[in-house]
Amino acid sequence: MLKKALIEATYFFAKNALNSDVTLFESCPIDKYYAASIDVFGDENHSIFIYINKNSLKKMAYLFLFEEEPTDEVLRDLIKEIANLIVGKAKVVAGENGLYVDIATPNFICEDAQAIQNDIEINFMFEGEIFSIAAKAKNE
Repeated sequence: MLKKALIEATYFFAKNALNSDVTLFESCPIDKYYAASIDVFGDENHSIFIYINKNSLKKMAYLFLFEEEPTDEVLRDLIKEIANLIVGKAKVVAGENGLYVDIATPNFICEDAQAIQNDIEINFMFEGEIFSIAAKAKNE
């Protein structure tokens, strides 16, 4: 249920915030990513991770913020905002399907993360670049 909600929320974000489309992609290459996390808790408890490489994030900064040369600070803030928008929408979608969760404040992880093994992994293609959303169950 959470995976479906995250996919739907990502499509919504791309269409409404970026005026663009994303497509599901089978695998994610080993790369360095800007990374943010946000916890969901309630009927299910997970840490959600957003991994976006710098090129994709810069494209999103231009489409979302009209920033042609975003600073690293802008990119760090942007990935947290993207996490908040996608996971917030996923919360609504999940609730409409009977899964009730709340979300915490997003956290910036780092600028050179490598995707780690997770329970849920979803990869998307955005303007020729791949980004990932992942979830790891929390034992609480």
